This record gives sequence, structure tokens and C-alpha cells, in this order.
Amino acid sequence: MFDSDFIANPYKTYNYLRSTAPLHWADKFRTGAWLVTRYADVLTGLHDTRLSSQRSHTLTAALPSDAQSEFATFNEIFSRWMLFLDPPHHSRLRILLIKEFTPNMIQEITLILTAYAKHLCNYSDWQRVGKLSHELHLCLRERLVQKRVDGLLNTRAHRAR
Repeated sequence: MFDSDFIANPYKTYNYLRSTAPLHWADKFRTGAWLVTRYADVLTGLHDTRLSSQRSHTLTAALPSDAQSEFATFNEIFSRWMLFLDPPHHSRLRILLIKEFTPNMIQEITLILTAYAKHLCNYSDWQRVGKLSHELHLCLRERLVQKRVDGLLNTRAHRAR
């Protein structure tokens, strides 16, 4: 399914799956995954409380058990990312963050991420990469909080006039 033809034009495959197998098991996708190809089905799944986003551990689950211990910090950090949270935690964070992700902020974050990615490429030591990833997380969080504080201070200064 993920051959060069698919990469070049995935829409032919998507159309085929939507018409013949709208719910398709793909065993070659990581350790296997359900592909849900119709919008209405995806929407239904997103609102089904039996399904969960708390799956960050699957990123390292296929590794040998001795290697998994090296990724304990990675798994802990990823498990708290908004992408891997279910409501109401995901919803609370989404409401807070959506106000801050303006085009200017995205451009600023892109510059920071690019610089960190170039820096991380120089390391093969996973503990060092983990430490730098944590520093990046703190840097971005600080940047978001500072933007919020600046916005609040500007609003208060404007009201005081």
C-alpha cells in the first residue's frame, strides 16, 4: 500500500478504499493499524469515548525490552503531549493554545524548531537528545507564556488609558 505509486498519488488508493473497504486493517503500518477512510466514520470515531488518543507508548512498543527502558523519559514526555490526551484534558489545552497559534507565532516557532533540529542532528546519544528535547519543550512553553503575558499587559495598559 505504501509503495512509490501510492507516495506519488495516494488519492487513487484512498478512493478505492473508501468505495471497497472504508474500514481497512493495514498490518504493514507500524505494528498494524485501522485505516478509516470516510469523513463521517472518522468523525464518529473522534466522538466515541471507547476509543482513546492515549497511545504514545506505541511509538516504542516494538523495540526490544532492554531498549525500551532507554526511552522511559521519552514515553513520559510524549504521554503528556496534547496529541496523546483524551478529553477533557485535550479540550482544555486546545482552548488555551488555539488563541496563541497565530501565523506570526507559527513562523517564530518554526525558526526555533529548525535551529534545534539542526543541533540535534549532531548527537547520537539519546540521553543528550532527550535533554535537548526537554529544553526545546521548555523554550517553546516559555515563549507561549511570554506572548500571553505580553498580551495581557498590553490589554491592561490599553484599558488604563
